[in-house]
Amino acid sequence: IVEKTGNLLMFPARDEGLEDSLNIIYCGPVPNQLVVPALRWCIGNRKVERIYYMGTDGMFSHTAAEIIRDNLSSLAAAAPREGGKDRERPRIVGESYALLSQKTFAAEIKKIIAAKPDLIFNSLIGSSNIDFLAELRAAGITPKQAPTVSFTMGENELAQIADIDVNGDYVAASYLQALPREQNQRFIERFRKKYGDYRVVSAAMEAAYSSVHLWAQAVEQAGSTEVPAIRNALRNQSFDGPGGTVRVDP
Repeated sequence: IVEKTGNLLMFPARDEGLEDSLNIIYCGPVPNQLVVPALRWCIGNRKVERIYYMGTDGMFSHTAAEIIRDNLSSLAAAAPREGGKDRERPRIVGESYALLSQKTFAAEIKKIIAAKPDLIFNSLIGSSNIDFLAELRAAGITPKQAPTVSFTMGENELAQIADIDVNGDYVAASYLQALPREQNQRFIERFRKKYGDYRVVSAAMEAAYSSVHLWAQAVEQAGSTEVPAIRNALRNQSFDGPGGTVRVDP
């Protein structure tokens, strides 16, 4: 619809990758911006050999799993040999893909127990995160035994899991409300003054806020409200947002 009407969409949610449009500016993170740094951090800071992937059955999850598999292959190829033998490298030992809004994970938990991972990557969406983590704990799988690294869980979901022990689990995110930047603190104060002190700011909200500023800057630079002119002016446009500087890759 956006392309048919020749309009411009500033898209604030994460982008699954593997697609592009001259009419859409993706302002959320792409998989490699979350997955690759998280994977490298885990391998560099923890003893990781057996990885299990759990995600909602969609493009983001399948893309993220492929990115992990590809990066693990690269690491294995670059690894030095010890005594003429390949050193043991991290690998994916199992993966499961759940339906959107799935509430029970008995079959998936059974597979995880059998795979004996020392790390779980998770890209479940929404409330499924809470149900999954609760069932992991009920099955005796603790963060100490196999920490979960979540790519799609934000502080809105975290606020709902006070009764689940997640001390030792991780979240990889493009934005967190707790960031101590002065720009972020002012942003949160203004947001809560307008929408309520109880509100939790999500990554998509922060990206939406920054995207409006990017669009406005492009309009000012172009001196026009015509889409082709704005789109051209958006190239290399940057904004020092609440979560840090964002830039449109030309």
